[in-house]
Amino acid sequence: MHVNVPGKVFIMGEYTVMDRQSKAIIAPTMRRLDVIITPAQTYRYESSFDGIMEADSLGELAQKLPSNLLTSVLPYISPLDAEKKCETPLKIRIESHLDSGKIPYGLGSSGAVRVGLIKAFMAYLERPLDALEIFQIAALSSEKDTSSYGDFAVSSFDRAILYQKPATLNPLSHMVIDPVGVPPFLIVHTGEKVSSKPFVDAYMARRDEAFVKAYADAINPLIDTFKSAPVEAQLAKIHAAHKAYLMFAEALDPAIIPESFIPIFVAIEATGGIPKVSGAGGGDNILAFYPTEDALRNAEQILVQTYPIFHPARSLDAKKK
Repeated sequence: MHVNVPGKVFIMGEYTVMDRQSKAIIAPTMRRLDVIITPAQTYRYESSFDGIMEADSLGELAQKLPSNLLTSVLPYISPLDAEKKCETPLKIRIESHLDSGKIPYGLGSSGAVRVGLIKAFMAYLERPLDALEIFQIAALSSEKDTSSYGDFAVSSFDRAILYQKPATLNPLSHMVIDPVGVPPFLIVHTGEKVSSKPFVDAYMARRDEAFVKAYADAINPLIDTFKSAPVEAQLAKIHAAHKAYLMFAEALDPAIIPESFIPIFVAIEATGGIPKVSGAGGGDNILAFYPTEDALRNAEQILVQTYPIFHPARSLDAKKK
């Protein structure tokens, strides 16, 4: 059984969506991840980041893996296996375009793997691929992690969304997953990979401070009115969110915006684009937004000469108003 899920980029709402001080706008990427589950002679797992493992049972296979992804997912998959199909040997193969070997591109590869595993097992067990159920299992299986679960939502629903983290996971409550259109954009990869954990830990320790409230107060009205705005207004909101993010980052940890980002901001602006850091910052990706697809294509011809360029999953309903 073969399934395919996208990576993600955050457009607005990084950090404050984790503790529900704001919503977020998140989009899927054209770069994706495949999970294939097939009957086999022995239990076998293959991926570029966890390696190749074999075992005599699925539980033993999960325990052998360096990551805990399969171990954390299986308790939610086993009750769905009414016909005991997982008691017969199977092979799990993961093929990812969200990383280079063991180096992720910062497009939500771990979240995509989790969602891909759940989706593939559900398909293998011949269950309906309900995006909300897939999201809920993904969130429950990583409940102890500090996360917004936004990457799970995008990988599960496979489109750009206005998102609010649920207040509770079982049952799901006070959650928002609402389709949204965004202006044309490119994903400019910085070539740097920095762990987001220290930044996230710093945010969680300081989330009640005044600068965090000021950031949430600045971006909440931008996010809340984003969906109904024409492209020109959306671009203005992204620009305002970018400036608010820079001020927030300076107060939380200046390393979120390293010096290496500045030439990329300048390069994007020189092509008529609006830059916006995606995610926790410190490395990974900077988004470049444009008013039209023609403007984007012209800018890409220039930017690709210096930087690796990724794309969102599709032309995301840019409004022509």
